[in-house]
Amino acid sequence: MKPAAPLSPASAIARRDLREFVRDRRAVFITFLLPLIAYPIVALATVLGLRSALEQIDGAQQPLELKLLLTGADAPAVAARLVALRDAPDRSSLKAADGWPSSLGVSIAASVEAAIEEVRAGAADAWVDVPPGTARALQTLGGVGLPLQATSPNIDAEAAIGHLEAVFESLADAIRRERMARLQVPTSVFEPVTLIVAPKTGGGTSVAQASSVISTIASSMLMILTLLTVTGAFHPAADAFAGEKERGTIETLLVAPCGIGEVVWGKFLAVYAVTLATLVANLVAITGTAAVGVQALPENLQGLLTAAPAAAAVLTAVATQVVLAAVAAAACLAITSSLRSLKEAHHALTTVMLAVSVLAAAGLVPMPLPREAIAAMPVAGQVLVARLALTGEPIGLLLPLTILAAVGWCWLLLKATAAALADEDIIFRGPDAASGLLQRPPERRLPSPLQGVLPAIVGLAGVWYVQSLLPENLAIALPLQQLFSMLLPLAAVIAWQRVNLVETLRLMRPAGRGWLSLPGAVLLGAGLFLLGAMAIRWLVSDTPSAAADELAGRLSGLLTGTPWWLVVLVLAVIPAVCEELVFRGWMLSALQGQQPSTGRQFAAVVAQAALFAVVHLLPERLPTTFAMGLVLGWMAVHTGSLLPGVLCHAVHNAVPVGVSLLAGTSLETLEISPAALAATGLLARRCGSCLGDLQQPGSSSARS
Repeated sequence: MKPAAPLSPASAIARRDLREFVRDRRAVFITFLLPLIAYPIVALATVLGLRSALEQIDGAQQPLELKLLLTGADAPAVAARLVALRDAPDRSSLKAADGWPSSLGVSIAASVEAAIEEVRAGAADAWVDVPPGTARALQTLGGVGLPLQATSPNIDAEAAIGHLEAVFESLADAIRRERMARLQVPTSVFEPVTLIVAPKTGGGTSVAQASSVISTIASSMLMILTLLTVTGAFHPAADAFAGEKERGTIETLLVAPCGIGEVVWGKFLAVYAVTLATLVANLVAITGTAAVGVQALPENLQGLLTAAPAAAAVLTAVATQVVLAAVAAAACLAITSSLRSLKEAHHALTTVMLAVSVLAAAGLVPMPLPREAIAAMPVAGQVLVARLALTGEPIGLLLPLTILAAVGWCWLLLKATAAALADEDIIFRGPDAASGLLQRPPERRLPSPLQGVLPAIVGLAGVWYVQSLLPENLAIALPLQQLFSMLLPLAAVIAWQRVNLVETLRLMRPAGRGWLSLPGAVLLGAGLFLLGAMAIRWLVSDTPSAAADELAGRLSGLLTGTPWWLVVLVLAVIPAVCEELVFRGWMLSALQGQQPSTGRQFAAVVAQAALFAVVHLLPERLPTTFAMGLVLGWMAVHTGSLLPGVLCHAVHNAVPVGVSLLAGTSLETLEISPAALAATGLLARRCGSCLGDLQQPGSSSARS
């Protein structure tokens, strides 16, 4: 894509598209006016639900009026002690005094049958049966257990039990004090240190609970703001190219006296302007809704809400949303650039909401990745920085990092848009030749970009859904996973599309002296493994996610109880072949096109590496798997063959087994797991311990 040196052609295209957008009153209404209507409705439902929840919390915290019923021959002795304790002038010195009910009534039932009847009728809230010998045990140094027989169905049983535990703990504490006084033992012997806490006043929801509720509301509003801002790019992006094709004006646009880069830049400016206007409309709606909605909240929460964040924090959060709007505009423009109708574009953009939701959640929910890595991700980075700013947490260099990363993502997406615009097969393709549902499309040399990413997207769904159905034995589970998530989706698309499979899948020998690349691929695969291990050890904390730890344990079991050749086949060869066919074969060829420019090749390599990383699911491994996808994509582009990438990928996955055999250690002792497998979890801790053991041949963990 050429740099847009003269601004006038791009600005003219932007003004033209903006005029077209404004003429569509329905789009204007949905983009700008809908948030003004939607936010009050959402806020009203949220406030009402919040008030109800807080009232329930406060109600649950209020002490009950408890009526206790005692039975048994020694019930009068226990009842007398409880009444004396209840009527004591100062009960605050007792440990459990704060847990007492608001009032305590103590009565004695004539029989067990009478007690049962009173509890059923609601005349008593709880019934405790006092066993024989209780009075004597309390007068001496003995101990007894008082069984709680029943609680009334008319009260909160959990709250009643809590009150009873506090009452009888206070009784036990009073008896302990009596015994120590009788034995002339100072109380300080048993209580050398005492924490003195001022009694609670005011009741109601605590500040900590209120802060937690407010934090949850802020995260929810940030998620809604992100989603609605992204939707502002939907209609202008769909109309930018798909609408032009549907109206038959794309040819006029392409013959205009300006370059493709200026066309793309002008379209981006128009989409970005609408997205920014949507952001402003949402911010106005949020501000107005918050000003009104805060009046309906309880007073203790109103004080927290009216203490607004600092102006710098608000400006930082708004700046991140401005950057996010640019990424959304570029992404929607790139997605719709290869589509031929508004209907097709709108269907494709609905999937964007799912991706945006996942990425936004990654910025709101704690992830097992350093914040710098999340800040470099699209959407997630901007949401993370906005959340940190609003909650008063330190940001440091995260703001410039997420801005620079967003600029890079926008550049990459606009390059992809320009590449699609320069492809005549994409721009001028008419309706599909297939007229029936089961009629195959016409023959092509290479698959289209959408056809190229289809197996990877289906494979991602396959990885997610099939994992719960696979057996525990990884020697069987991993090949089945590759079958359902890689081979079957690819085979289905190949059976439907008619393309040149040899060229698409790069089933040819390396070009020129490319055979010399095979030894280099072997060394590169081993080096990638070690570099990935060190990178994960640096990026990921010592406490990995539960999923990563579980998979690491399963992999250790596979490495210890399976012949080495089968381990290599399952962990290295099968994943390397299947994943290279899908990503560096089918997908990379489709994204490159028939006559790719340098920019389009670069965009294709980055796009397939990103999907390659996402398919592996575990967040800890996203950076290293993405880097590996870049290297393998570069090898496929420059050698023209899939073979070096398959060899590099297989060696990368087989390094743990190879190191184990060469070092003469058992796989169980080695404690290492491969880094680039679809089912791999933990790597860093095991690889670090492995390298340390290999440097100490005499250590117990290096025994053969």
